Amino acid sequence: MSMLAKFKQGAQKAGIQATAFAHASGNKIASGSREFVQGFSLPGEAEKAAKILDSFLADPERPESALNAIPKAVLQSARGLAVFQVVKAGFVFSGKAGSGLVIARLPDGSWSAPSCIATGGLVKTL
Repeated sequence: MSMLAKFKQGAQKAGIQATAFAHASGNKIASGSREFVQGFSLPGEAEKAAKILDSFLADPERPESALNAIPKAVLQSARGLAVFQVVKAGFVFSGKAGSGLVIARLPDGSWSAPSCIATGGLVKTL
């Protein structure tokens, strides 16, 4: 088999696999995006933000978790926090969308009430 024939065969196989992957990913994104849109409420965002923030805090029962933890001094001196989740997908065009919460430290040292935030973007890759 010539080098060109091997290349064509490999390209066809890659194309078939890429199409199958894109189809499966599209279905997952579509079903996930319905949940994403339906869950855009202050209580839902607060619950999601709490889980995300909890994943960045050290677990005393697992010392290795401190390697990925936000240092206590950083949280104590923070003027605010934005905690959000972003979903990205794409091939030739890529898009991303996310939502979450933002809070600010008040002059008395307490935290403000949370506000919902959303972000999104679209990119054409070359």
